[in-house]
Amino acid sequence: MKILYFGHEVGNQMALYAHEARQQGHEAISVNIGKDARFFSNEYNFQQKGIWLDFRRLWFAFYAIFHFDAFHFFYGVSLVSIWRFHHLDLWLLKLLRKKVVVHFRGSELVNPDHYRFLSGEKQFEVEPEHLSSNRMKWAKSWEKYADVILVSTPDLLGVSPRAQWMPQVIDVSEWPFIHRDFSSPLAIHAPTRRNLKGTQFFEVAAQQIQIPLELIEGNSTPMQAMNRGNLGFDQLIIGWYGKVAVEMMAMGIPVVVHIDSRYLPDGISLVPVIQATTTNLREKLEDYLSWPVEKKKVLAEEARTFVETHHNIHQQMKQLLKWYRKD
Repeated sequence: MKILYFGHEVGNQMALYAHEARQQGHEAISVNIGKDARFFSNEYNFQQKGIWLDFRRLWFAFYAIFHFDAFHFFYGVSLVSIWRFHHLDLWLLKLLRKKVVVHFRGSELVNPDHYRFLSGEKQFEVEPEHLSSNRMKWAKSWEKYADVILVSTPDLLGVSPRAQWMPQVIDVSEWPFIHRDFSSPLAIHAPTRRNLKGTQFFEVAAQQIQIPLELIEGNSTPMQAMNRGNLGFDQLIIGWYGKVAVEMMAMGIPVVVHIDSRYLPDGISLVPVIQATTTNLREKLEDYLSWPVEKKKVLAEEARTFVETHHNIHQQMKQLLKWYRKD
């Protein structure tokens, strides 16, 4: 098959999918139209602004529509958008019987005020609606044209009822398991979006119980920081974990994260993490620090096995290829 991954790259997911599809004998490329391409390995990055970008994107769309068999769109964008008019190509893809997959990441669906409310920001004393009207329209457009709708975290299943959960993926061979020294804690945290991650709660708790905390941000190389750490802080707000948590778990780092039991998908009864909330974080950390070293090692090994089972790009690509082929 000829497969196109197109949209806003987040966490190198498009590039990983394209690479794995090529490894399995298919023609595949990833095209990033997002603003940030620093850490990504997409084949093409449309970074220009204004009319030149619109022209390049329109030219590429004309080529892609007649060249590729399957289209896997990320972040709710399609090939053609002009001014305020979006998804102008989807009717043609449908007419030509192309396979169309859309992969939602979160913020293109969820009202950002919802996350701010969950994180306890004072100006949001009343819970906002889960979706804004604009985002609802965005989702409904894809309901009409997409053969498959995917979400990267299971909390989004309540936003798009037709969606299926596709776990975030990594190439596990690139994230080797390391047997760590747990005698002295060093916590690491990647605050890509502080209000969503609950960064302020991690910072306060680390200071209270005097755990060294290293932040991975800016031009930091995540793997280098992970090699130094032996305790990971991920997310306390949305009720699920992110891609950085997957990478830390793969490398044998116990991760602190809030898992909302309502979001546990079929087949997963337990996620091997240190579960905590904004209200009991300090208590949970103090309890973890009292664990014997062997118990910490067991959790690290269970986390690695969990990632190999649920987040391995080689396994997940098999399911994607079935969707791309499905009549």
